[in-house]
Amino acid sequence: MFNAELVNPSAVEFVSIDPGGTTGVVTWDANAKLLDALQLNREEFEDFLEKVSPAQVICEEYIVNPHVRHGGQKVETLRIIGAIESYCRRNKILLEMQRPQILTIAQKWSGKKMPKNHGISHWVSAYLHGYYFLHRKGLIKARVLDD
Repeated sequence: MFNAELVNPSAVEFVSIDPGGTTGVVTWDANAKLLDALQLNREEFEDFLEKVSPAQVICEEYIVNPHVRHGGQKVETLRIIGAIESYCRRNKILLEMQRPQILTIAQKWSGKKMPKNHGISHWVSAYLHGYYFLHRKGLIKARVLDD
């Protein structure tokens, strides 16, 4: 993880996000160069959104599992996703939602593994979502192809 403060908001072209109670955020420039990786609480995340105006947001999709009880609970992940959708719509920013199942192939393409402790890996998940998206757009080549 890098700085707690956003390095250069005007350089941000892509933002990849792992939403939740702790939200992982990774910023990329127009050449798909990694700028910063953050883990933010809800208030910090809302402040972050006010500072950037990317062309594209990539966010992990979350679907409530019918086998997990959410009754009577606030599902923070869904609230964060709603804030992201609203932010993108209001600011005319493209939004790409990605299923969490892409993380397996993204780890292979990027060479970056998810830590076993998910509490410290939210930014890694955000990184993998960004890497997967940017690779599919032809902006990053898969590291497994490097010599």
